[in-house]
Amino acid sequence: MGSRAAGAPSSSLFHGKISMSILTNADDLTHPPANDDPYWTETVWFGANVPERRLGVNFFMLLRTNLGIMVPSLFVWGPDGEEIWSMPYQRTLWHALMPKDHDATNFKLPSGFEVERINWLDEYRVRFEDGDRIKLNLHFKSLSPAVPYGVKNGYGHLDQYGHVTGEIVLDGERISVDCLDMRDRTWAPRRETSQTARIGYTYGASSPTSGFQIATKWYDDEPNDRVMLGYLLTPNGNVVIRNGARFVDRDDEGRPVGVRVELATDDGETHVAHGKVVSRFAMPTTPYFVWMSLVEWEFPDGSRGWGQDQDTWAPAKFREVRRAIRAEKTLRGRMKA
Repeated sequence: MGSRAAGAPSSSLFHGKISMSILTNADDLTHPPANDDPYWTETVWFGANVPERRLGVNFFMLLRTNLGIMVPSLFVWGPDGEEIWSMPYQRTLWHALMPKDHDATNFKLPSGFEVERINWLDEYRVRFEDGDRIKLNLHFKSLSPAVPYGVKNGYGHLDQYGHVTGEIVLDGERISVDCLDMRDRTWAPRRETSQTARIGYTYGASSPTSGFQIATKWYDDEPNDRVMLGYLLTPNGNVVIRNGARFVDRDDEGRPVGVRVELATDDGETHVAHGKVVSRFAMPTTPYFVWMSLVEWEFPDGSRGWGQDQDTWAPAKFREVRRAIRAEKTLRGRMKA
């Protein structure tokens, strides 16, 4: 489950392979809102992981451009706690003032959040500092061109795999980072009133030429999540996933414990990967909450890799599912009695 030269032109999905077009350097900037909708949202996200420590890292920025506010966040989680208060580190600034002429991938905020763009659509430095609690300094270098989805009429999304290196100093302890991980960006409305969401964002890689990234959606009449978009990393380049499914194993509280993906490409091949959740936390965002999981993946060739499963829910929808799981557990208990 290919890499292209870093810094090559950006790409779009076309006929099973990734073809060159669509994205420009302007897509590294803050996009002008397509309308005056107050819910217009732009996001900037960089991920990282430290497998030997079972640590996951999410550097996340949400911009409400028409409202002039932003929500910068940093999450560092591990196997010892999944609530915000029990994580190694968490910092979110709700409703921070968005600087005038803010550049989405080249900024330094007084609050300690910083992104430096080294090469357009290719290479970045991500930093954060909070006194003696944490110092984060990560370098993201792309493995292949950014992959855009639905980029038209002022709306869009992009995903990009990269090699992430650097260091986190957490409560005085130095932790080296050297991993394959993702960045993504979205620019489109994101409404606070949404109460039906159940979507997934899942990825994993064992090398620059073996991995995958998918976005999925759950439908009430189907037993699993359906792949909406995604691609494979292969020795022959990035290859589009035409269809597939994401299966999530859950514990008795509905929390993810394992993930399986089955992914089909135009050549008729099906690619299967099995993932084990090694740490997770419940991330509050708007208008959802997300089970953010660090996942250890096993690929068909026997190789192992790392990535994330982002299990996104409208809270009311998750409560529904959890009630159903608890009811089934109670029924099983009565049948055994």
